[in-house]
Amino acid sequence: AAATLLSLLGPREGGVRQALGGSAPCAADCCAAAVECNATAQAVCMAECGGRWDTPWFDVVLARVGALGAPSREAATSHEAPFFQADRNHIMIIGAMAGLVPAITDGYAFSFQTRFTNLVDQLVW
Repeated sequence: AAATLLSLLGPREGGVRQALGGSAPCAADCCAAAVECNATAQAVCMAECGGRWDTPWFDVVLARVGALGAPSREAATSHEAPFFQADRNHIMIIGAMAGLVPAITDGYAFSFQTRFTNLVDQLVW
């Protein structure tokens, strides 16, 4: 049964633990700079994420600006502010939860947002 399950996951190296383990987001650093990439470069990033289990590529810096309220792309990539730490996994999990429970994004729920974001961070890392 385990061999059948592993074959459904596609080609993986190693044992069961490695096969079921998480992987880094696809093209995590592709076009993730303060200067926005042009359409051609973004198409290259999207093409890198065409694997069976890849999440679709998206502009993580633009997502940080929109989801976390970063004032600019420069602030979203600066190591002086905490925004750069939010990777694609964080944003996808928080975005999915905000879609399912919109009240999470209300301003009065800031303390919950902080605890929820910390929980997501612990799950991702």
